[in-house]
Amino acid sequence: MSVDILLDLFLALCGAYLAYSAYEMKKTGEIKTGVMVSKNITIKPDADKAGFIAYMFPRTVLVGVLTFICGCIGLVNDFYGGLSNIFLGIVAVFFVAIILYGVFVSKAQKKYLQ
Repeated sequence: MSVDILLDLFLALCGAYLAYSAYEMKKTGEIKTGVMVSKNITIKPDADKAGFIAYMFPRTVLVGVLTFICGCIGLVNDFYGGLSNIFLGIVAVFFVAIILYGVFVSKAQKKYLQ
């Protein structure tokens, strides 16, 4: 098994886990540290958890789905080939989305949790 297949599989699984974590966060109302909030962030007792969840849920699901799609297209490309140009475009969009997601998480932590 090549390293490319393992990395694409890992990427798809991470995307699915991120989307699942967002769903669980919305369902339970609890914010998981280590997934959407850094472990070194102390959430204040009077923090607006509902506001954070409402702000981050659609963004997290979008990034999770995009990550899953990127991993799946990578797997198809690894096994069958022929999708190099499409995969390159998806990866470019993925990296922009990850950077924007980091900005959104940082802003949301400052606004709602600290």
